[in-house]
Formats: sequence, C-alpha cells, structure tokens
Amino acid sequence: MSALRHSGDARGLLSFMLPDIAVCCPRCDGMALVWPEQDERDRFTGRAKLACAHCGLSRANHEHRWLGPVWPQNYTTRWRCGACGGYHISFPRRQYASIAKVPRVFGARCSGCGSETGLPLGASPVSFARGALDPFFGLKLFLVANVRGNDLWAFNKAHLDILRSYVSAGLREKRTEGSRPLDQRLPGWMIGSGSRGAAVKALDDLERRLARSSRNEVRQSHTRAFGAQKP
Repeated sequence: MSALRHSGDARGLLSFMLPDIAVCCPRCDGMALVWPEQDERDRFTGRAKLACAHCGLSRANHEHRWLGPVWPQNYTTRWRCGACGGYHISFPRRQYASIAKVPRVFGARCSGCGSETGLPLGASPVSFARGALDPFFGLKLFLVANVRGNDLWAFNKAHLDILRSYVSAGLREKRTEGSRPLDQRLPGWMIGSGSRGAAVKALDDLERRLARSSRNEVRQSHTRAFGAQKP
C-alpha cells in the first residue's frame, strides 16, 4: 500500500456532484439518483431532479420542499419569559427528521416563575457535509460507511475513486491550482496511518455496494420497460 502514489487533484468537493449523486430513495430505500442542474456557465443553479429506478419515484426540488433533517430556525438558547421578564426559558438544541416534524409553536416552561410560553419555530436545512446528505433534497447518501465512529461518505463512483487514491497512497503530491482541492481537505481520521486500512476497506465495500445496486437498477428498468424475462 505504501508504494502507491497519488497525483494531486485540483477539483473541489462540489465538482464531484456531477454527473449524479447516489442517495437512498425516500419511498423504497433503494438507490436513487439526483441530477444537479447547471446554467450555461456550468454553475449550479440549486435545482435538481430525483429519480428511483426501483419504485419509479421522480421529483424536482423546485416543486418539493427540502426532504431531509432540519434545525429549528432563529434558534436561541434562552428566551425571555413574558410573565416574569427573566431569561429563564430554554430548550435543548435538537435536530428534526424533516420540516413536517418541526412544531410551529414550541411549548416551554419558565424555570423562574413556572409559566408556559409558546415559542414560534421555523426550520433550516442541516449542512449536507455534516449530515452525509445530498445538498439539493437533503436525502441520505447511499454511499456511507462507519469507520471507527466516523462517517465516510461519497457522492458517486468518481468520488469513491479519488478518496481511495488519496487514502491508500504512500506518496501524496499537492497541486497548487484550485482554492479548495478535495484531496487536501480530508479529515485526519481518514488519512492517518492508524485508520488507513479500515478506510480503504470501507471504500472497497461501498464500491461493491454501488456495483450491485447499479446492476439491480438496470434489471429493474429493463423489467418495467419490457416485462420479466422467461426462465
């Protein structure tokens, strides 16, 4: 493994969202694909399309709201009680599974006077990098593995390949161009010698999972289009 060499790559993380992102379908939990939209200058527009070959689900994110986890919006750790005027109202910061799960009004009790106060809440999406989500719908990525308590994730096959190339290399070259190259921004737990073997194994497992799902996807699409083949 130490004899392998990685030539520096100037591409940033977001460039690996193309051509598509493998996610877990919100309907059947199989592998679905998200296709980001770009404008004439190859910039991401924020819009994308979702399709699952297993169950036939298709959506566009300009037609549907964020489907993933959210944080309460306009959050503050302490609120002022309307009855006694003291800042004795608090509630723990927590993540909600979806926008629909966030209560419009959160009932909190003042620890100073005991009165109840209704706190209005909104919601904001959880960071896709922190939650191993796709940035457009907020769906769980299909290619996620746990490595010694840490999430190792990838958008697609190209993302897996660059991660394996860098993590498994004994000699790693740097590229000067590019302001946020992915291969120079990987966390220490992933590239350290103590967890390198476990990370490479996880990447290999994810590639096999992707290959199996891709074959199943083709088979499912073929069956819907032409019917089941005779034995």
